[in-house]
Amino acid sequence: MSPRTKVQFEEIRQKSRENIENIALELFAIKGYHATSISQISEKAGISKGLLYNYYKSKEHLLDSVIMKVYDEI
Repeated sequence: MSPRTKVQFEEIRQKSRENIENIALELFAIKGYHATSISQISEKAGISKGLLYNYYKSKEHLLDSVIMKVYDEI
């Protein structure tokens, strides 16, 4: 098996970000922003908290990304 290309690696990263953002949006909508923890998001996404922080600096940064995603869809 050959190593992944940069394009493949970026596609995987983008899919992971989309998955995290979708899960965060769902949990924020159900529980509210303040009642949702990074641990809950990472657990539901099937990743470690450390990996989530590799994608987003903070919960606030994740919220900003979710808001921009919804805004772009509108």
